[in-house]
Amino acid sequence: MERRANKQALCTEAALNAIQRRYPQIYKTSDRLLLKPESIQVQAKDFLLSVQSKLSPAFNVGKS
Repeated sequence: MERRANKQALCTEAALNAIQRRYPQIYKTSDRLLLKPESIQVQAKDFLLSVQSKLSPAFNVGKS
């Protein structure tokens, strides 16, 4: 169960990285933005950023 949660967190973070890469202004405004979901493509670099970011300690929990 824990690994599934880690995979889900990794995928969620990668998707957020892709959204921010495509729409860098998204976290800089409080205005509602019209996004085109079909223009967002999650790439390998989004997963790498996720692993290197704040999630990486979570993937080590319970491993010994």
